[in-house]
Amino acid sequence: MQDIGADITECDLSRDGVITGRWVSKPKSQPDSAASVDMLSSQFVIGTLLILLLGNLILALLLPDMLEKTTLQAVERSNLQVADQVKLTRKYYSENVVARIRKAGGPITADWDWRNNPNHIPLPATMTLDLGDLMKSADTRVELYSPYPWPSRATRKMDDFQSSAWVTFQSDPFAVVQRRDVIHGKRVLRVAVADRLVSEACVSCHDTDVNSPKKDWKLNDVRAVMEVTKVVEPDLAAAELLGHHILLGTSIASLIVALALMLIKTQAQMRARERDQMFARVTEMAYIDTLSGVANRGRFMELAGERLAKAETSFVALIDIDHFKDINDDFGHAAGDEVIVEIGRRLTTFAGQGMTVGRFGGDEFILAGAIQTGGATPLDIARDIVDLIHEPMRYRGILLDLSASIGCADNGRGFKTLPQMIVDADDALYRAKNAGRNRAVQFDEAIHDQRTRRRRIEKLLQQAVTDESFELHFQPVLDIGSRRIVGMEALLRLREPGGSYIPPSEFIPIAEDMRLIVDIGAQVIRNSLRIGKNWPAPVTIAINLSPGQFLTRSSDGRNLVETIQAAIDETGVLPIRIVLEVTESVLLADSDAVISQLESLKSMGIRIALDDFGSGYSSLGYLWKFGFDVLKIDQSFAKGVQSNPQQLEEIVRSIVSLSHTLGMVVIAEGIETDGEREFFTNLGCDGLQGYLIGRPMATDRIAPVLLRNLKEVADGAAQRQLDFGLEESIYAWRLRLSNRHN
Repeated sequence: MQDIGADITECDLSRDGVITGRWVSKPKSQPDSAASVDMLSSQFVIGTLLILLLGNLILALLLPDMLEKTTLQAVERSNLQVADQVKLTRKYYSENVVARIRKAGGPITADWDWRNNPNHIPLPATMTLDLGDLMKSADTRVELYSPYPWPSRATRKMDDFQSSAWVTFQSDPFAVVQRRDVIHGKRVLRVAVADRLVSEACVSCHDTDVNSPKKDWKLNDVRAVMEVTKVVEPDLAAAELLGHHILLGTSIASLIVALALMLIKTQAQMRARERDQMFARVTEMAYIDTLSGVANRGRFMELAGERLAKAETSFVALIDIDHFKDINDDFGHAAGDEVIVEIGRRLTTFAGQGMTVGRFGGDEFILAGAIQTGGATPLDIARDIVDLIHEPMRYRGILLDLSASIGCADNGRGFKTLPQMIVDADDALYRAKNAGRNRAVQFDEAIHDQRTRRRRIEKLLQQAVTDESFELHFQPVLDIGSRRIVGMEALLRLREPGGSYIPPSEFIPIAEDMRLIVDIGAQVIRNSLRIGKNWPAPVTIAINLSPGQFLTRSSDGRNLVETIQAAIDETGVLPIRIVLEVTESVLLADSDAVISQLESLKSMGIRIALDDFGSGYSSLGYLWKFGFDVLKIDQSFAKGVQSNPQQLEEIVRSIVSLSHTLGMVVIAEGIETDGEREFFTNLGCDGLQGYLIGRPMATDRIAPVLLRNLKEVADGAAQRQLDFGLEESIYAWRLRLSNRHN
């Protein structure tokens, strides 16, 4: 397949039609989304994984300390709450129990050695120590330490922590001192607060106590260090376990996130690859003709336009495969597709790297390239391609005989654009087809003049259809037996602005190419009947029909039968006065559709004539298959009267005899000399038409001609009654035929 994404910077055209060149890759208009997604997703995934890894690392480093600190803070708050509860309990006990007992007097007194005397109750400090003993089972211990020589605390010496706390409380009695420690192999948290005198009752009790180390106590004086010690081993172990669980959970979560990211990345890459593949397919559909493998029309115009703009002289060649429809009809569309593929391969090989090959659709290819000074001409290259394509192709064991018609054109040394060259090449291709196909034609001034004239005719046709400004001329048909004009054939005329007429042989094919022939034909039918309705009843109105009128509806949506019926309804012309002339090409167009409409027209009473018999396929089968009423022998027979009368006589005699046997009237066309008139009269023809009988005439000349003919007939047959009734004019030929055969 040709690399349509490349560009040419240098190219030379050699004599054998191959251009050598250096190709430079052309940047893609669409980036590789799969690569882009892969790069972006990889960066994202790697970045996310690094963040997760860093997060887990930081968490592993900081989490244990954070959990330990949090746990110790919780234990500290718990110890402070215990200390506060003990203080409240002691205060309540001092104010509401001990103070009342002392005030009331009596046998009950508060003493530190209360267990050995039933009339004693514990001192507040003793009660505090007893509460601490009760809490030991919960791994919590409450103790009081003081440097004062209290008898009950003589055995309790302060350690460095308690001594440090005592010093602190002297300056800040509201301070909290704590320290982590290991006691008996267990990690504990020691929290110390000041044991202060918080009520006047406590101050009074201390001042009056005989064992008090001093007598001048004041409120908020620190009398001891209250230490709450709690074993934190279980709490720290639980925190460490929680930390392990958290780290494990975050690790698992990170792994899940990583796997999810990898899955997302994989899916994104798959979707990106699918988008790239879809873009590649869309690009191929947008740029490449999928059947032949060469550039399509749009891509060809883009590439060729860029390349040829760099060349001083360049050319294009339009290549049309000859009789491609026949290949499809005879061997099937699969064979046609194989031909397209093979032609694309051959042209791609022929073009090499220097020319641009494209397919414009159907069976039409195009090739463009630069011309090297002194090298092969466009016509030389086109002829080489004709020879290349003409090589047979094997399809399923069958050799297909291929050929092509080619039109080529150059850029006029830089004065023409690529679209202009294509238009020129198309006109040259049209000339090549008309010249017999399997050949190459180069655009020249003659073709240019022909194209200019064609464009002018196209405009005239379009305007004439819109304005219904076509003219109708009529050529008479003479009945040999009666010497009377029994019919007028309508002939279409198109006048140029200068006043001259364009030959129908020139503008009718153009009208068919423009698909205007059906609407033109509808206008001819209407206007012919409008004009002919005023003629004498014996005179028939002959109208030529084209194949397109049988197969296509007119712009008002009517088919041929409906168009004729509408014209009859409008004008009131009897159907028996209408003769519709068709050629053998009509019968080849679509037998079923044509036969159906011909039968409908005949059932209306309209006569059908086979025109130009002998000019084309001349199948005698048409004569009996379609049941024609009239057979018109082509004018080419009249041209041969002088050159080969003996051989022609036998042919015409056979045609006339067969036609009469089938009940048809025979009219000889193209009669221009007396010798031709005598020749066809002697062979039994029933009617004559040609310049000798009368040239095509404008509408205003028809009445004088008919009157003059009537006078001539009357002068030559004074004894006959001149009754030109309908039966005489139409059926006289058949009556004479009947008498002839009887």
